[in-house]
Amino acid sequence: MIEPTVSSPTDPLLPEQGFDWELFWAEHRTKIIAGGLVVVLAIIGTVSWLFLNAMNVQAAENALALAKDAAAFESIASKFAGTPSGGDALLLLAAARRDAGDLAASSAAFERFLKAWPKSELAAGALLGIGQNLDAGGKPKEAMETYDRLSAQYPGSYAAPFAELSKAEILARDFRRDEARRVLEAITTKYPESPVARMAAAQLSRIPAATN
Repeated sequence: MIEPTVSSPTDPLLPEQGFDWELFWAEHRTKIIAGGLVVVLAIIGTVSWLFLNAMNVQAAENALALAKDAAAFESIASKFAGTPSGGDALLLLAAARRDAGDLAASSAAFERFLKAWPKSELAAGALLGIGQNLDAGGKPKEAMETYDRLSAQYPGSYAAPFAELSKAEILARDFRRDEARRVLEAITTKYPESPVARMAAAQLSRIPAATN
């Protein structure tokens, strides 16, 4: 009978008992130090970015609080692009340009906002503003197309029923009264609790129903 071979504690085929940290450090310290520096630098970079970003946001808020005219809004929108206050400055710029009668510049500011903040809760309002500018500028067809775009992209937004109401007003002006009534009736059905539904009902009472 062949006896099984029992390895001794010093058998080279077996791992050494314990872990030699000194040997491991001697062999790998350069890599360990380099990796540690990378981690430290990454942490410092992240903290610095967060600090500078917070400072930038605060500076934008302070500047916007003092802004009073279109030139100031433009400056903030350009200098602090990407910050919430920079976005607000674009909307204020659009309103200021519209008040000054420059509908094209107003729409351009709204478009800049949409490009920078497409998922903002205020994006639908910017699109509504573009539609209103087009209508005021004598382009009702383009305005209605913009309202349709708003309804498709932001169906659950606060601006969606206003877009539908604006469409109905254009249709009524164009003596397309049956179409206007259908849009108004849809508003009262789709948005029954909205203030716009009451406005639509009031409009309906002024538009005579079609007679056979």
